[in-house]
Amino acid sequence: GFAVSDYGQVEPSLGTNDDLVALTTRLREADISLCADFVLNHTADDHAWALAARAGDARYLDYYQHFADRTLPDQYESTLRQVFPHTAPGNFTWVDDTAQWMWTTFYPYQWDLNWSNPAVFGEMALAMLRLANLGVEAFRLDSTAYLWKRTGTDCMNQPEAHTLLVALRAVTDIVTPSVVMKAEAIVPMTQLPPYFGSGADQGHECHLAYHSTLMAAGWSALALQRGDILHNVIAHSPPLPRGCAWLSYVRCHDDIGWNVLQHEASGSASQTPFSLRDVARFYANDVPGSYARGESFQSSGDGVHGTNGMAAALSGIQAARESGDAAALAIAVNRLVLLYAIAFAMPGVPLIYMGDELAMLNDTGYRDDPH
Repeated sequence: GFAVSDYGQVEPSLGTNDDLVALTTRLREADISLCADFVLNHTADDHAWALAARAGDARYLDYYQHFADRTLPDQYESTLRQVFPHTAPGNFTWVDDTAQWMWTTFYPYQWDLNWSNPAVFGEMALAMLRLANLGVEAFRLDSTAYLWKRTGTDCMNQPEAHTLLVALRAVTDIVTPSVVMKAEAIVPMTQLPPYFGSGADQGHECHLAYHSTLMAAGWSALALQRGDILHNVIAHSPPLPRGCAWLSYVRCHDDIGWNVLQHEASGSASQTPFSLRDVARFYANDVPGSYARGESFQSSGDGVHGTNGMAAALSGIQAARESGDAAALAIAVNRLVLLYAIAFAMPGVPLIYMGDELAMLNDTGYRDDPH
């Protein structure tokens, strides 16, 4: 997740709001729409609202999910998953300044917003509109699945989360109808259709959603040499309402979350079962014959979380270049082209992750960065 301190200002080290307007103006002249991340689930713990809450302002404390003792947090924890079990275990953080347990789904410095507070909806809707006024034409709505909390559930994909997204869509449709909303809901594809709207709201929620199941299926098919995995996902991809589309991709800045394929891997989707752990190990170069140069992400015990790595590293291009094997390089390039051909052939909007057009390799410089 991202830690946003101010929804209305460009990070000073990167420029100013005037610079953003100049950029969006030039982009529009070139028929390019700027898409910005818009983090709905949480703010940074140094956001103005959080600072006011730390200072004792009860109004702003109620902008966040907070608890005086562990009674409710413990009830929630019994059914919650952990997003980052290695680096940020648990979902709640004690904050001395507020004398409260703050809900922190992702990291302790990211406080979950209390969307049951109408003031939060108003503030966030205004923040979206202000960014639209600066020229942002599409919003990648981050962590949409986590917006609503309910005891006894995993607090993901709750009906009220969709109600909130429908309401945000209504606001933008009225005030700035050219804006596009893109759901960043990395969930199994059977859980994705509601993000386009359900019932009377069908087609009136998000315009786009990531087809993460298709992405993970493509990589799984390569690792296991089983085209039926990919064929099955394509065949069972649900139809979408008019005016909505899949966003098909091969890689992005996040890890590949293999868990979106649990249903398919179990054999419940009318196909032969397969092992997600074997797939994850293959891309971590942890099995004989692997050409991949990825790394496991937040994986331990019997769980399977994800894999990191550039597409060129996962498809074998990096290994072939390191070994100087021209034949292996040609095959690896074909793997990458194949995955992108599938993304482009699917109905909807294809995404090219920056660097993949150059077959950019992994950058491990972060290992030497103490920060």
